[in-house]
Amino acid sequence: MLQVDAERTLAKSGIISGIHAKRNELHAKQLNKQVQLEKHKLAKIADVHREALLIQDDLINQAQEEFEVAKQMVEQLSVKAGMKGVIQRSSLHLGQSVSAGTELALIGSLSPLIAEIKVPQMQAHIVAAGMKAKINTVNGQILGYVVRVDPVINEGAVQVDIQLNEGVYVGVKPMQLVDATILAQVQKGVHYIKTPTGISEHSSARLFKLTEDDIATRVEVTFGKVSGQLIQVLSGLKAGDKIISSQLDIDPETQQVKLGS
Repeated sequence: MLQVDAERTLAKSGIISGIHAKRNELHAKQLNKQVQLEKHKLAKIADVHREALLIQDDLINQAQEEFEVAKQMVEQLSVKAGMKGVIQRSSLHLGQSVSAGTELALIGSLSPLIAEIKVPQMQAHIVAAGMKAKINTVNGQILGYVVRVDPVINEGAVQVDIQLNEGVYVGVKPMQLVDATILAQVQKGVHYIKTPTGISEHSSARLFKLTEDDIATRVEVTFGKVSGQLIQVLSGLKAGDKIISSQLDIDPETQQVKLGS
């Protein structure tokens, strides 16, 4: 195009022929069209290659998905439990074939452990979630706390779930038989005695208290709450006193009895 512009001025001056200048101008236009055509072809080729790359990317993604599926199938050939624990039940034998959904084993978790305690229905009303408890096992005591009290009474008892505090417990296994002490109310300076025959909580009775001269004298004793085999003494006795806890076939008007050797 620079040459065409230069020859156009020379042709007007008569230095070169006009035909020669027109011929070069036509050739320049043809070259310009050829350049535009090649650019268009180059853009088309780029689009084709871009589409080809997208197709290859799709094929790669498809192959990756197929690989993941095959990898998952291989991993499923090795059966693993979803948690750490101990095998409680397994009915399989070597070489057995099973179908999908068949139970292979029952796994018992060791963390956290829950103790299921049966509390008599007469005492269940004082148990609430959050209370501390002591689990008695063959290997000692483990601390825990109440997490659930079953609202339903079954066979005269209420199930209380006690979660063990975090820790490593040697010798403790799932489904192990245990008993527990639930700390419903903690009181200091309270006296207890083994519950006498026929005595209920929040009552009073006249019991025989022993003295040093082997004489038993009736005293009025007021009782509070029952805790297991023990009953709280509110008044009438002090620490160290000895009483006759069994029922005696004695006239209620009798105030003192002499103990014989």
